Parts: sequence; structure tokens; C-alpha cells
Amino acid sequence: MSDLVGEIDIILHENKQLREQNRVLRSNLVNCVARLEAYYGEDYPAVRDAKAALTATSQPGGTHEL
Repeated sequence: MSDLVGEIDIILHENKQLREQNRVLRSNLVNCVARLEAYYGEDYPAVRDAKAALTATSQPGGTHEL
């Protein structure tokens, strides 16, 4: 039983680290979108793709269905 608790603790710690990495990456993507949109406009394919990625990462609850 204690092995299971240890594994759960490890998974929770890894999950916390991944959430922080995602937060940083999302923040950087938001900045990139703003710069691309300012330079190329909202109809530029890279702007649309980046906005779609941001929409996919902003779903409530932290889980995403494909």
C-alpha cells in the first residue's frame, strides 16, 4: 500500500511540474500570437493556428478530449 502512495505522490509531483511548464509555454504562445497578429493580421495562417492552439489549451478542468 505504501508503494502505491509513493507512486501517487510521484505522479502528482510530475503533474504539477507539467502544469507549470504548460503555463509558461501558453504565456509565450500568447505573446507570439499578439506579435504575429500585429505584424501580419488575423487572417495569416500562423496566427489562426496559434489562436486555435490557445483555444484548445483554455478548456476548463484541465482535461481535453480529442
